[in-house]
Amino acid sequence: MEDSRDLTETDVSVELESLERAFASVTDQLRSSIDKSRISLPESANEIVLAQLAILDDGSLREKVRDRIVTDRSGAHLALRIVSDQYVDLFKSLDDPHIQEKAADLQDVCDRLLNSLSGKAPMVDIPRGSVIVAHEIWPTTLLSLSDSAPAAIITETGGWTSHSFILARELGIPAISGVRNATKRLTTGENVFVDAVNGTIVTDHNYELPKYQTAASSATIELEQLETRVKLSDGTTLQLLANVDSPEKCRETFATGVHEIGLLRSEYLFSFNGRLPDESTQTEMYREIASDADGKPVAIRTFDVSIGQIIAGDSRRERNPALGMRSIRLTLKYERQYRAQIRALLRANVNGNLSIVIPMVSGAADARRVRSLIESEFESLHSKDSRLKIPSVGAMIELPSAVLTVDQILDEVDFVCIGTNDLVQYTLGVDRDNETVADWYQTLHPSILRSIRSVISSAADANKPATVCGESAGSPFYLPLLLGLGVRRLSMNPSSIPSIIKYVQDIDIVECQRLAEKLLTYSSSSQIEKCLAEFCFAIWPELSGSRVNFPPSTISKF
Repeated sequence: MEDSRDLTETDVSVELESLERAFASVTDQLRSSIDKSRISLPESANEIVLAQLAILDDGSLREKVRDRIVTDRSGAHLALRIVSDQYVDLFKSLDDPHIQEKAADLQDVCDRLLNSLSGKAPMVDIPRGSVIVAHEIWPTTLLSLSDSAPAAIITETGGWTSHSFILARELGIPAISGVRNATKRLTTGENVFVDAVNGTIVTDHNYELPKYQTAASSATIELEQLETRVKLSDGTTLQLLANVDSPEKCRETFATGVHEIGLLRSEYLFSFNGRLPDESTQTEMYREIASDADGKPVAIRTFDVSIGQIIAGDSRRERNPALGMRSIRLTLKYERQYRAQIRALLRANVNGNLSIVIPMVSGAADARRVRSLIESEFESLHSKDSRLKIPSVGAMIELPSAVLTVDQILDEVDFVCIGTNDLVQYTLGVDRDNETVADWYQTLHPSILRSIRSVISSAADANKPATVCGESAGSPFYLPLLLGLGVRRLSMNPSSIPSIIKYVQDIDIVECQRLAEKLLTYSSSSQIEKCLAEFCFAIWPELSGSRVNFPPSTISKF
C-alpha cells in the first residue's frame, strides 16, 4: 500500500504495525553497523551511526508519520515520504550550512525505512574498485560499500563537512562533490580518472590503461616522497602526523613518508566481546606495530571504551555514557586489567619508539596515577629484560578541567594531545551523538579557540610537544587559524596530509597570527567562521565561487 489513501481502520492498523517493524529493522541494521565499526572501521563510523540511531530513538519522526497515517488514512510508505520531505525541505531552507548538512543524515534514515517498508535490500553489491557516481551518498550506504573498496566517489551534492565525506576521508576513499549533472554525464562502464586532491575528473573514451597506470605510479612515488616536516615562513617547522587504527594502516602510512604516528587508538585493534584482550594478544599486536614502524615514533592511546565493552554481562545502562564510567576512569577502576595493557605496551617497547597516551585526563592526579603504574610495571619487567625502554607518556586534553589545569598536567607528562572533537563536546556540554543539539556543537566557538591557545602556550612554556588531533587538524579550512594560535604539530587521517602540505605553502604565518588575534576578540562562532572563510578565500580565490564551502579537494573542475 505504498501510495494508498482512504484506508479502512483495519488497513490503518496494519500500516502502523508495518511502520513499527521498519523502525525496529533499521535500528537493528544500524546497531549491527556499530558492531562492525568497532572492529574494522574508523571512529567516525561509530559516531555517524550513533547520530542516526538518535534520530530513530527521538520519537518525533515516528509520531509524525503515525499521525499522518491515522489522520490521512494513508499508507506508511506515503506518510513517511511526505514527513521526511517536509523535514528535509525545512533543514535545507535554513541559512546555517551545518543544519542543511544534517538533512542528509535524516534522509539516509528515511531511505532505509522506506526500503524496509518496501521489502528492498539495504544495498546492492558493486564490483571492487568501482567509481561510485551518485546524486548524493548517505553515510550508512558508504559503510555498506566499504567492503567493496570503492576507488573513488563522485556526487552532485554534499560537502567536506558532511558525515559522508568525513567518513570517506577516514576510509581513504578519494571523493569529489558538487559535480553538476554527474549522474547524467558519466555512464556505467565508462573509464574515469579521479584526482580528488586537485578536484579534477578526467573521462577518456580512448582510454589507454598504460597511460593512467603511469600517472598513478608517478603519484605513488610522489606520495612516498612526502616531506611531512614543512618549513613555515618564520622558519619554524610544522610537523604533520597521522591518526591510524590498525597495523596495516600504520605500515601504509609510514610507506608514504610520514615520520610519526600521532595517535593510534588501541581499542580499534581488538574485538572486545565483553572482555579485554589478554596480555599476550596485546603484546603481539604492539610488537608488530613497533617493528613495522622501524624506529619511527608511535603514540598509542590506552583503551578509550565504555563499561559495556569490557565487562561481560554488565547490564547497566548509563544515561549519558560520554560522562560516565569510561576511558581512563574505567581502566583505573579495573586496575588489574589496565596493568595488563601497560605491561603489553612495555614489553613491545624494545626499540623505544612507542609512547603511551592517556585519554580523558581530568587533571594532574589522573596523569600522576597512571605514570606511577607505568613506572611500577616497568621496574618489574626491566629487571627481567634490560632491553625494554620506558616510554614517553602523554595526556589527551579534551576536558575543560584539563585545559584549566594543563600547566599542572604538563608537570606529570612528556607531551599533550588536544582532542578537538571531544573538547568541543565537553566544553560546550553538547552530546556529539545527539542530533537534536547539533546546532550547539560548534568547533569555532570562542571558548574552543581560547582553550587551544591556552594549551599550546602552556606546552611551549614547559618546552613540551603539543599536538592537535581531531577532524579540524586535517582540514585546510582550519589550518590558518590553528597556525595562528601557535599549533605546530597536527595529527590527522593520512589521506588528509597531501592537501595540508599543498595548501600550507600559500600561507603567511604572520598573517595567520594576526587572524587568530582578531578571531579571539569575536563573541560568536558564526562571526569567526565568516571571517575565517574570507581569509581562506583570499588565499585560495578559486574557492570563492564554489557552492561547496571547503576545501578545494571537494570542488570539481569537471
